[in-house]
Amino acid sequence: MDRRELDKEINCFISKCTEYGKPILEYCLNEAYPGVSNTSYFFDIKADWVKDDECFEAISFFTDVMFEVMSIEARIKIFSIRVFSKQDQLHCDSGEVKLGTAKAS
Repeated sequence: MDRRELDKEINCFISKCTEYGKPILEYCLNEAYPGVSNTSYFFDIKADWVKDDECFEAISFFTDVMFEVMSIEARIKIFSIRVFSKQDQLHCDSGEVKLGTAKAS
């Protein structure tokens, strides 16, 4: 799955979050292993509805939505979900997420 295809699935994810009343202000995909062509990504999310003490519940919500709307190929490309405040401060990091199994080539 290339970056363009992953962005399409991320847009479906963002739409679903908005539909559930938990909009995402911004997102960014940062290479987990810069320079590696088939890398996975840090999925950085800004959402002003996430409070410091609710961050891990937010990651659980985001993970549930990912399973609902994204293919296994897209989920495999997400190494970690990181939630940021509007001031670009890291609220929390899911750590490595195992959201699917790679298909045998």
